[in-house]
Amino acid sequence: MLVLIYDQTIKLTGHYSARYSLEKLRRVKVRDSESGKAIVLLTNNFTLPTATVAQLYRSR
Repeated sequence: MLVLIYDQTIKLTGHYSARYSLEKLRRVKVRDSESGKAIVLLTNNFTLPTATVAQLYRSR
C-alpha cells in the first residue's frame, strides 16, 4: 500500500530550467508501507488522483 507524504505544485527555477520549462509540475512523494521506501515523482498530469499517479509510476 502506498502512503501519501505530499502532493505539491512546483515550478523549476534554475537558470536553464526557468528558460526552457514554462509549465508547472506536480511533485508527489509516497512511501511504500511494505518496503518502507519513499518515491518522489515529477509529472505534468494534474487531472489524475494522487493514488493513480503513484500506482502508474510504481508499476513501471
